[in-house]
Amino acid sequence: MDDTEIMYLINEPKTLYKKGRWSIQGKFRKRNDILVSVDNDYTFQLFHRQSLLLASSFSYGLLWTPSHRENIILTRYNGASHNHTNTIENESIEMHCHIHVATQRYIESNQKAEHYAIETDKYEAPHEAFLCLLTDCNIGGYEQNDNGTDDLFD
Repeated sequence: MDDTEIMYLINEPKTLYKKGRWSIQGKFRKRNDILVSVDNDYTFQLFHRQSLLLASSFSYGLLWTPSHRENIILTRYNGASHNHTNTIENESIEMHCHIHVATQRYIESNQKAEHYAIETDKYEAPHEAFLCLLTDCNIGGYEQNDNGTDDLFD
């Protein structure tokens, strides 16, 4: 999979097909929503993960679920609860919100496809990250008042 295909899938118009239910796993709440491309050619999951203890520990991501190969996380929007290092570039992001994006380079180096990340000021709180993900990944179908968090920390 190359970077052009990855960006195509991220930008492909998508809509909510089925909203998942929150579940508790350890110290986190999780929810997976099913999305479909507008032309019904592709299926995706939008995953939500939030710490029950720390408001800055969250991740919202877009997972492509092809029928013919392994699932790939295309992008994920993380909170500022931890440091991150882009291992190939040897660049660090320290305790700041960051957006992971799948890249051909990381796939070919046998690391997580979405390991590469860039620091961002586009959001600070979970609901802001959720709304950025919807906009950046061309996702519709959510109710206007849905902030992806059910107001755990808001």
